[in-house]
Amino acid sequence: MLEKTEVATEIPFDVDISTVRAMANVLPGSLPVALNAISVASSIRPRKLVVAGGDDTPTPMPRTAYQLVYGDGTFVLDSGLDLQTHESFGKGAAEPYYPEEYAKLQKALDQAKGIFLSHYHGDHAGGVIMSPNF
Repeated sequence: MLEKTEVATEIPFDVDISTVRAMANVLPGSLPVALNAISVASSIRPRKLVVAGGDDTPTPMPRTAYQLVYGDGTFVLDSGLDLQTHESFGKGAAEPYYPEEYAKLQKALDQAKGIFLSHYHGDHAGGVIMSPNF
């Protein structure tokens, strides 16, 4: 049987920005000139599912995709999710969905040189899976 383990409610995360900048130049090639983010929806979940040590306070979980802009084109990380997939996560609860933002994301996906999916969950891959263009 597993024993209950205390979980820290705060985890220090120190970032040395000079190290981060140095690591950006480890691989050859151009660097992005911009990083854009777009949230197409938000799911409301207990804080304990979003932050270690959290409680049952309802907390928004934005459904976000990222666009890396280079001088010669763009790449997109994750593809958001369509309304049908979003609604399937809410178990009948009405949760925020932004169709105008989803349309912008679909246009960005159509124009991207490449699309990377961090993993194959509906909120990360749904925008590609449900798109008529892929």
